[in-house]
Amino acid sequence: MKCEIINHEYYNVELPFAQRVKGHIIDKTYGVLVDLSAPGFTFQIEISPFQGFLDTSMEQAFGQFQLDLQKIDIPHGLSFMEYIEFFNQYKLTPSSFFAFLQIIDQWLNIECKEDVIKMNQLFSFDQFAEKKYNFDPKTKVKFKVFRQSVDEIVEALAPFDTVIYKNYFRIDMNASWDSEKLNQLWEALETCEKTELIDYFEEPLEDYESYQKINQNIPIMHEECFHQYLKAPDQALGLVYKPSQVNWPNPIPKRLIISSCWEGPRGLSVLKRMATLFADEFHGLGAHIQYP
Repeated sequence: MKCEIINHEYYNVELPFAQRVKGHIIDKTYGVLVDLSAPGFTFQIEISPFQGFLDTSMEQAFGQFQLDLQKIDIPHGLSFMEYIEFFNQYKLTPSSFFAFLQIIDQWLNIECKEDVIKMNQLFSFDQFAEKKYNFDPKTKVKFKVFRQSVDEIVEALAPFDTVIYKNYFRIDMNASWDSEKLNQLWEALETCEKTELIDYFEEPLEDYESYQKINQNIPIMHEECFHQYLKAPDQALGLVYKPSQVNWPNPIPKRLIISSCWEGPRGLSVLKRMATLFADEFHGLGAHIQYP
């Protein structure tokens, strides 16, 4: 199946809350909605290289997709995972790869029911520490920390029972910590017997060398710093994977958690379909925007 572009429209959307990425405060996202036609079908997809991750201009991302669309003839009759493997062989940019998966998501025409996908809850540290939310032991909780102290985090975790909330908390540092501070946190959690509360620390350190200096028992998951994971895949539990921003991991890690990065409805639909391929995990699909 060959597709052709019949219309496209750029958009710019303010985010519900600002996000810190690589030291920058990001408060908006941009993208392009693309209408496509194929014999007997029409599709609408979004291309949105989130600034701060790829640092790719919208024009570059859209132009590359146009070139890729001309050279790829999409086969019929594959499963969703087989389509992932098919597109991966072309070494596409993440935004083009994700765009083609949106075509497949609509072409397969089988809705992924949200109630079969397990998702974690996402909070800022302040929201988590205030405990104004119901922490359901049947799900998981991810919260973000930046300049918080070791004592603040230990104090916030202290009230939780390690049996009821075993492997329940995911702490995302966005590469803002150093190895010494992370080791101190782990030692403090060991002292108060709270290490079993932790599912993993997500991208706590900035560079590969720092990961060589941490306690080997500390559970690590990498995210958009994909190259860090590739240098030492056995050192981490796996990857928190943003399909629109990071290349498809090959081989697939021991754990793969699908994560959203301010996708709109079209992109979020694909993420949910991908999440069903890894049904045992709790996925990070809470972040999304509405098109203007």
